Amino acid sequence: MDFKEKVRLAMNGSSSSQRQLESSLAEVWKRSVRLHLSAGALAFFRWAVPIFLVAMCIDWLVRLPAGVRGGAVLGLLVYSFYKAWMAGWNAIRSFNATHTALQVE
Repeated sequence: MDFKEKVRLAMNGSSSSQRQLESSLAEVWKRSVRLHLSAGALAFFRWAVPIFLVAMCIDWLVRLPAGVRGGAVLGLLVYSFYKAWMAGWNAIRSFNATHTALQVE
């Protein structure tokens, strides 16, 4: 039996181990996605809540017009989403077995 035939037999016989490896990598990828989603959500709330409270206090003390309030809320949301994106949401990728295996390794 030559080398090519041995490799062919080994490749055909390992389909169950290939599926098992693929499912394990998918589980690792799912955990990584949950981690990045959680990190982004925590960063979003870490920035949104204090900025909202400060904006509310300033509005209460200064009595801002409705247009300025809307702009402040919009700015609050944009900045909080930016911080969430930088903290974890930008690292979310679609499943790629090769990329996940390199991360595990």
